[in-house]
Amino acid sequence: MARLDGFLMGVMALNGRINDYYAGAFILENTTEQNVDINLIQYFQSRCQLNVDMKYDVKYSQIEQEIQVFIAENILNYPIGHFDCKAVDDKKKYISFKILDMIEFLMPNSEYTSYRFEKAIKIEGLIEHSTSKDTFFCFPCAQHVLVLQFSVPCTGTDNG
Repeated sequence: MARLDGFLMGVMALNGRINDYYAGAFILENTTEQNVDINLIQYFQSRCQLNVDMKYDVKYSQIEQEIQVFIAENILNYPIGHFDCKAVDDKKKYISFKILDMIEFLMPNSEYTSYRFEKAIKIEGLIEHSTSKDTFFCFPCAQHVLVLQFSVPCTGTDNG
């Protein structure tokens, strides 16, 4: 889990403004399997208020594309067009593939049972007293939910 979290933080550092962009991974208890958003709100409740704007399912085949939106949006503060767009897109595809590869490694898997997630639950919202828009990709599994969190500035480019 620490490896995935560190990888996400490193990827977001490519944006250059490390105080404005954040990505991380954490695990929640899956107390209400049908309502992952409630688990997420309860997780933040002791720290701050999470106001959920939208919640919807993302099919497995779409998760990579959904994640790519947050990767290297503004590479080290260089203007758009400074780097070869195809090369940047190829890196985004590779990085999002690696993120999903790490998630699959973390999911329960044994010789007798194989877990393959079919979807993620995408939750968008604002955390109280924050200037960022937060997007969470939640992967429910038995008693836990693996969560990816991406925070981007509310102003400027919209990643929704």
